[in-house]
Amino acid sequence: MINNESDRIQVALGYLNQKRYDLAIEEFRKVLEMNPDHEFVRHNLIQILFQQRKYDLAKKEAQRLLETNPLSIAAYQELGNIYFEEGDGFQAIAQFQKVLELYAQEEHSKQKVLIGYIFEAYLNLGRAYLLTKNSNFAIENFKKAMKLNPRDERIYEFLSKAYLEAKDYELAVDILTADHEPFMPIKPREVIYKMKIVRIPNFYGSEVLSTEMNSIIIPPLALGNIVAYIRSQGIPVDQDDLHIKTHYDNYFCEDEEKKIDETVFFDVPRVIGYAKGNADSEIDKIMDKISIKTDFQGYEIILFSLDSCSMNDSHVMFALCLARYLKKRYRPIIILGGLNYFVELMRKNDCNFSDIDYVICNEGEEVVVNLLFSLLHLNNCHAEEGRIEENGRVIWSRKVPKPIRPDFDGLPLDKYKYKGLKIDYCNNKALKNVIQEFNQSGVSLLPFRFVKGCTNRCIFCASSLGGLIHVVNPKTAALWLEELQAKYNPTGYLFLSDTLNISKKYLDQLCSEIIKKKLNIFWSDCVRVDRLDKDSIYKMKDAGCIRMVFGMETSSKKLLDYIKKDIGLKQLEDMLYWADRAGIWTGIEIISGLPYENEKDVKETIAFIKQNREHIDALYYNAFNIKDTSLMRLYPERYGITNIFELSNYEDGFSTFVKYGFDEIDGLKWPEKRRQIVSALNKIVENFGESPFPEHEYESFLFFLYSRYKDKKVIKNLFYSAGKEKMRYLIALRREKKSKWQIKESIDKTLSYGRNK
Repeated sequence: MINNESDRIQVALGYLNQKRYDLAIEEFRKVLEMNPDHEFVRHNLIQILFQQRKYDLAKKEAQRLLETNPLSIAAYQELGNIYFEEGDGFQAIAQFQKVLELYAQEEHSKQKVLIGYIFEAYLNLGRAYLLTKNSNFAIENFKKAMKLNPRDERIYEFLSKAYLEAKDYELAVDILTADHEPFMPIKPREVIYKMKIVRIPNFYGSEVLSTEMNSIIIPPLALGNIVAYIRSQGIPVDQDDLHIKTHYDNYFCEDEEKKIDETVFFDVPRVIGYAKGNADSEIDKIMDKISIKTDFQGYEIILFSLDSCSMNDSHVMFALCLARYLKKRYRPIIILGGLNYFVELMRKNDCNFSDIDYVICNEGEEVVVNLLFSLLHLNNCHAEEGRIEENGRVIWSRKVPKPIRPDFDGLPLDKYKYKGLKIDYCNNKALKNVIQEFNQSGVSLLPFRFVKGCTNRCIFCASSLGGLIHVVNPKTAALWLEELQAKYNPTGYLFLSDTLNISKKYLDQLCSEIIKKKLNIFWSDCVRVDRLDKDSIYKMKDAGCIRMVFGMETSSKKLLDYIKKDIGLKQLEDMLYWADRAGIWTGIEIISGLPYENEKDVKETIAFIKQNREHIDALYYNAFNIKDTSLMRLYPERYGITNIFELSNYEDGFSTFVKYGFDEIDGLKWPEKRRQIVSALNKIVENFGESPFPEHEYESFLFFLYSRYKDKKVIKNLFYSAGKEKMRYLIALRREKKSKWQIKESIDKTLSYGRNK
């Protein structure tokens, strides 16, 4: 029996090291019963409660610490952290200011041992001022912190945010790009385990009826980034894409033995039973076929990469089946990543996913590397651990990793080259020849991302919480493109920025670097209108831009103000005109069903599009969806919404992913709001028609045309002529398959390709 104070502390610290927090709390409280004034113990107790987000209890412990020691810097520091996490910036400021006052009273405050603590205090004070929207004081404190430790990367991120708050976009971008250092690969290490990462396939079932292979034929960027990051740390890893291989064989292969019956992955109870150990010879046979597509034998560590947004949970069910199959045959360590709602989905289905050893949530490059270093018994001093749950099996990444040049080596690159567009339905001989040339062209596209986050804070956007996070220096971005072009020689690139023109200066420098290197590439990206002009658009064209997509969302002035879009419709009209004149394909993002949208708002959007239709080449339709990392999700009441609840992916007939339902506080309740979203989206589609191509081939055909023709009028005519023929064929196919696919024609359903008249 332990009665000694120091022994109990050691026991508590042991539990803390094992992350058995409840037991550590119990032991620390027993020590405090013996010695209520023990600062070290109470400070540890505060930190544990803070980590568990028990803020009220943590505050009480901090106040008790101040009762025994009114000059406790640690107590004020922890109180500041608690108030900051609770969103009370003013209280946080008061605590952090007290911390700095107490440090100033220290006799040896200039000693190096305290410099780090003072740096943290200035950093935290700046963040608290940022929380209260006082950007000038935030900048002042961040600069003081920078003088103390200019090597700490966090200071550049926070200082950039402060300049963004002050709407100084160029300085905000300069701060991030000046500090960016590209990853420097290190010499490959000798490791004890052989490992592989595979992309898990997802299926479309009856929800999508296409005329072509149901798979977007673009290499997965998430996989390319993770592999690049792992290899940059000297860890050898193989990669493969089961998604493209499965769909490719199902569509093109004549050998029935290579084809996979996807229907089993829509039978959730059956798959859950299999994952729990039920015998199922049919699933075993399907997995046997999968094991022929990629080699699993000899791999001690296998990583599963799942798409974060799928039309259904078929990819999750596939992962459970594959995990059970591999555990029975080879017993590898299995790590699953890419799907934040995986654990919650398993709870709903009463499945403890026992065959999956670790689950990584959020962008997990650093967490994955840290875990691999641990499993490989290698020392890793820099990678972050993340938040750990479920007895160490679930790890949440706390950081958004820096962009890196993706590494696609090992993927079945030939299968991403377009082929197979049907031409037997096409009556126009000249058009038929163009399509035949397209089939034989081997068009390939690569995804690439070098900007993470956005300068603006549109309340619905997934980047509105984080703001602008990482920006690759234009010289580095152009160098990476040069290397990718030399290595893979794609037809074009899909830049996946939230916003490319984060500042006019950055856009100008990027285009200059691409032009200077004479890369002669084609690319597309999303842009804002408020940092564009005629000259910048023509320079983008010279640098290879063939398409720009504008995030308009709505043409209602009321709703534009509500979502904090900060764009002018007249300026958008002008930029659409100049982009069209420059020969660039123009697209507009539309969100139907924004909170408090009404009939008048929908009519205003339709009117704007009709007025500018001559200069708009494509409309991208979206049903309104609350994003997890948006301001609207974090502060719903602030924006007039409440009672947020989770939907199951595509239920209720939405053709774009909608995760949450909600009520408008002063408006519609969810049943009525759902109908309004559907009605608004259908009105837009009815006025402007469906997409001229199913999305699985849209991008490839557009880049093919730009690679062959210089005149946009010719490109547009060919694109829409081929699209018209394709959709006529698709409509006939739908009618033929109507009973099989159970297509519901109702005003209450959002149709995947609009309403067919």
